[in-house]
Amino acid sequence: MVAKKFKVHPRYIKSAVVPLSEETIEYRMLLARTSKNPRILRRLSHDEDIYVRQAVASNRNTPEDILVELFSSYPAFAHDIASNTGAPEDVLKQLAESTDPYTCYYVATNTSATPEVLELLIDATDPYIRDGVLTNPNVTIDIAEQLIDDPEPFVRADALNAIGRLDSNRKQEIVQERLNKAE
Repeated sequence: MVAKKFKVHPRYIKSAVVPLSEETIEYRMLLARTSKNPRILRRLSHDEDIYVRQAVASNRNTPEDILVELFSSYPAFAHDIASNTGAPEDVLKQLAESTDPYTCYYVATNTSATPEVLELLIDATDPYIRDGVLTNPNVTIDIAEQLIDDPEPFVRADALNAIGRLDSNRKQEIVQERLNKAE
């Protein structure tokens, strides 16, 4: 027997699976994670439950002013905000200067981190942070070139990979310079 696909309105799916009323934490968490409505996200950013507020911090649709407010009020949300692609550049810059390596790694791998933010992380003591910078699609050839002589072999390898995938006239010059150094 072949199963048939039925088109069902999401409202009926919700009520059939779990009775989600506005009062339940499950409903508020669902809204906090998926809502695109700034008014709803603003209301949920002040929710009584800390996990709901944390879900708002990780929602990429959360407006910048709410993320700034959550960042200043709840330092424990640093990981969520650092990995949020909607986080404002000034917040990412502050998080890039964190002493927590996980926060810095999340900033390094955040696809909305600008080259200026990534530049702050190239001197990180943790090689995985430097490597995260190199795997970021916003890495520039200048940043990759600065990490080409990194003490860690895997960071050096990723620096060469980053240079190879970047569209720049300087990439041949940099590779040739490396080959000449090796001789």
